[in-house]
Amino acid sequence: MYKLLLWLHIIFGSISLISGTLNICMKKGGKTHRLVGKLFIWSMIVSGILAIIMTLLHPNLFLFFIAVFSLYLSSVGYLYIRQPFLSKTLKAISVTMLIAGIAFVIYGLLALSKSSFGIVPVVFGTIGIILSIQDIKANQLDFKGRLVMHLQRVTAAYISTTTAFLVVNLKLPESIPNFIPWLLPTIIITPFIVRWSRQYSKKNKASVK
Repeated sequence: MYKLLLWLHIIFGSISLISGTLNICMKKGGKTHRLVGKLFIWSMIVSGILAIIMTLLHPNLFLFFIAVFSLYLSSVGYLYIRQPFLSKTLKAISVTMLIAGIAFVIYGLLALSKSSFGIVPVVFGTIGIILSIQDIKANQLDFKGRLVMHLQRVTAAYISTTTAFLVVNLKLPESIPNFIPWLLPTIIITPFIVRWSRQYSKKNKASVK
């Protein structure tokens, strides 16, 4: 059973990596973008659910938190573009992520006393806390504002699948800290999320005027 789940997780993870890369590179807003985007989101959701089941079969608290974080990003990213806006569902998922994020930070702080790898759960847990608080307040946003939130969370979900690919396939020298592959995609892609969010916000303000 575990091997079957693992292979399915790899398949859907690969689909999410390919479709996510294509969607970032293509023009936004068109029919192709929406179709590929749905493929990315649903492959991420299935991959996340499979990962949670696997961490329950072979208990691993760290990977469980990572799976919850990834599933949160993809599901909430999808909800932001749903019509009508599913604010109650989004809020419930966000509260769950807030609790998980706090637990993940505590887990990381305790791990730091033994290994520098504890920085990974601290960073991801903190990001989860910040995003979930924003999502809890999301009912105050109009649709254009939710599009920005959608962009941020879906791109963050892409970071998670890219991270998984690097961690599994990138073999680094022992002299390089083991947390580098886990944080590298976040370090590289986050500035682009900030830039795209600002550009899209300005574009929306200009269109309103």
